Amino acid sequence: MTGLTDEEFCAKLENHFAMYRMNLRSPLVEQITTDRWYRAEVFLVNEIGLFKRADMAPDKEVHLGCDLLVPSSPDSLTPLQLDTTCDLTIRPATWSDSTDPSCIPPTGVAGFVASGKGAFEYTITPKHPGQQRYGPRYLRIYCKRIENFTQQPLADTLDDWILPLVVGPVLLMEPTTAVETNKDNSHAPIGCWPEGTQMVHSGYRLTGLLGLSVAKEAHPSKVTITELGEATDLIKSNVSLNNYLARTCDLVVQPLLWGSESQASLCGKADIILASDVLYESEFFEDLVKTFVDLCSLPFGKIYIGYKRRGFDAEEEARFWELCRHHFKVTLLTASDEDGCLVPPLAVTSGVQLYRLTLL
Repeated sequence: MTGLTDEEFCAKLENHFAMYRMNLRSPLVEQITTDRWYRAEVFLVNEIGLFKRADMAPDKEVHLGCDLLVPSSPDSLTPLQLDTTCDLTIRPATWSDSTDPSCIPPTGVAGFVASGKGAFEYTITPKHPGQQRYGPRYLRIYCKRIENFTQQPLADTLDDWILPLVVGPVLLMEPTTAVETNKDNSHAPIGCWPEGTQMVHSGYRLTGLLGLSVAKEAHPSKVTITELGEATDLIKSNVSLNNYLARTCDLVVQPLLWGSESQASLCGKADIILASDVLYESEFFEDLVKTFVDLCSLPFGKIYIGYKRRGFDAEEEARFWELCRHHFKVTLLTASDEDGCLVPPLAVTSGVQLYRLTLL
């Protein structure tokens, strides 16, 4: 984006976003017990990780809900399911640290009020005392309702407009375990990030998420997940966390630098290539197209590219598709296309376009 300042570039990106996501703002307490209240603080940001005060001004409210999840098998952290042995209750945050200007003051709402910083408190109670299971738990934080918004969300459901956040694990301990509280004895425990804490995010830019979702939902014989070499360790860790998927699908993680014939050769040919969030720097267009050619199997290989206009202008977009047309037939999918079922309503309302590339 030659000639644009950082502020102008961010403003250009913001013209094209249609949904929000949540991030954890401060650490969760790692070890918790039943029948005590704990605090959670979250950020509300848009698709590109930014927040504008005007988005919530002057009095908009986002009320949050929270589900308690537990691993469905003692042998794996995933998949997760609702905890049937305990209930989770939330309430608005009730305390604030006057010595810490970044601490969110009580607002009377379990969520966000006129701000991108939100908080709530939660407690876990056993459904049948003495029968609950101790061990790891996860919190699924989601948008329950909104108030004072003059325009309704474009998405059909609030979960599609404000993506839920799944975070954990927190370790549910027996009540006799000592838990540190804050200095005013309000039973709001203090914690820090323990080494090796794992976070699971639902929905947005989790490394390897697309490949893991395909392995879970489409049941192919093999899925190869590619990324730059420095990111493959994280992907392998995520694959390991979801090792139940390996029972039915060969999950492979490979480093891939666009334009590298040797690394493409190690990945092998693919019948279907799914490319998500790959159009972000125009200087890499030629290398990306070359890699598509190297990976796509003859004669019936297909490439599906999910694209949403953010920073590129029309001229830059046209240059990429023209490079593709040297090797592929390029089709913008619509509801009437043979692959129209691949285009969900949310893609239309949020400005995401799905393209199909087939070799000439």
